Amino acid sequence: MTPFLLQRIFELSGGQSLKANIALVENNAWLAAEIAAAFHT
Repeated sequence: MTPFLLQRIFELSGGQSLKANIALVENNAWLAAEIAAAFHT
């Protein structure tokens, strides 16, 4: 997505899209850590 589209979606969602995107990044980081830990053992 382009910065323009992200900004527009942010505006249209009243900021809720930013919260959703942050949660997505956090969950992806958690999952990556779980996968890395599984390969380490």
